[in-house]
Amino acid sequence: MNVDNRVAITAAGGIPPLVKLICVGTTLQTTKALGALVNLSTNTDNKVAIAAAGTIRPLVLLLKYGDNIKKEKATLLTSSLALNDDNKVAVAAAGAIPPLVRLVRDGSAAQKEHAATALWILSIGNANKVAIQVAGGIQPLMELVRTGNDAQQVKAMRALSHLSVASASKVIIAEARGIPLLVMLVCYGSDEIQEIASTILWNLSANADIQDAIVDANAVPVLIWLLNTGNMAQKVKAAGVLSNLLMNSVHKEVVEAMGSLSGWEGGRTCIASLMRCLERVPKKKQRDILRILAKFTELDECREALLLVGVEPRKTAISFVQYSKWADELQEHAIIVLRNLALSADGRLAIKRARGIRVLLRLAGGWVLAPSVQREAAAAVRNLSISTDIAAIIVSIGGVPPLVKLMQIGHVRQKENALGALKNLSLNVKGRKEIVAARCIRSLSVLCFKGPRSKKNSQQRLWQTLH
Repeated sequence: MNVDNRVAITAAGGIPPLVKLICVGTTLQTTKALGALVNLSTNTDNKVAIAAAGTIRPLVLLLKYGDNIKKEKATLLTSSLALNDDNKVAVAAAGAIPPLVRLVRDGSAAQKEHAATALWILSIGNANKVAIQVAGGIQPLMELVRTGNDAQQVKAMRALSHLSVASASKVIIAEARGIPLLVMLVCYGSDEIQEIASTILWNLSANADIQDAIVDANAVPVLIWLLNTGNMAQKVKAAGVLSNLLMNSVHKEVVEAMGSLSGWEGGRTCIASLMRCLERVPKKKQRDILRILAKFTELDECREALLLVGVEPRKTAISFVQYSKWADELQEHAIIVLRNLALSADGRLAIKRARGIRVLLRLAGGWVLAPSVQREAAAAVRNLSISTDIAAIIVSIGGVPPLVKLMQIGHVRQKENALGALKNLSLNVKGRKEIVAARCIRSLSVLCFKGPRSKKNSQQRLWQTLH
């Protein structure tokens, strides 16, 4: 249908009579009216007009009781109308989800594809995720992934990529033997299917109980292969799964045993792939990559691999120092990477050469920043100050006063990190004098008798050093 004609038909009042026909027309009239409404609904304004004309309730009845042709066209119209956010809510409220689930399970080939498309679009809403899961939608979608044609498979997987965000749905997908299937699709699927399958695995891997099943399905070598050879989107998703596995101490050994991180050129290749992606992808994906690198660098081997990327460690550190200056969602994750890099002597040296000390110190004392940014920046300064040379630099550039202030009025974790930095700085003669001159003894005396024993011991050692 011509685009101008869609507008003209709506302007002439053509939608209400078509809606009436799907309610009371003959079989042929209803079928033709549905086809016309499907065409008209490709116009954004018409989606609203069609829903406002009372289409949704009779549409649900057709999904339940119509003949095969009517059901097919009704699923098409449902998926088109649901692209509007208000219509998503209305379609679900009218009871469309259970009949759509039945069509995915028992419908014709076309009905299965269109119903899966409708569930994919509806599953964008959080409430609808629950409704689809409660209606038993996950098992038939998994079966469609397993046995459907390419188009059906893609639509069903896209629905599952949304549904797998919910905790209950994660468990159902795993129990439906979904993980071996997803790993196989990462291996042998098209680029699109590989990306969607790795997205679902990323969502599932957030559940610690499901991680064993992912490892048992031999996913680790497949994900490492995708991280090294896939496109940017695939690399990000594969790295996301691996980063979740790395956070579980049981699985760190599995990933390391694959040679991806320790003593293998592939470890640097994986990290290098992520660094290349970081420079080229949009900001939303940059946030994902920085979050992944923040997790990766909690392992010694990952920190070493990251520093070996590129021409020299200094240039790698410069990248994260630059991201840490951005007052947005990228900032905190970049600071966490620097915090982790500062745990090693090579990392501290790289950050020093990248001129990151002053940046991190400024962030630790930046009272207009998010508390989490201050907390992580103070932790980075604490780790940097382990080096006596860097501790002297921190003292010389005025690092003591902002750390003292943070220790006095910051939140609990901020205070702990500031205190750790001051403890290291107190080993420097000038630093010790500045801490005493800052008149923070009363604050220290209070902190010395608070918190767990390990914290008390650390605080009391600082107290003893100052005295």
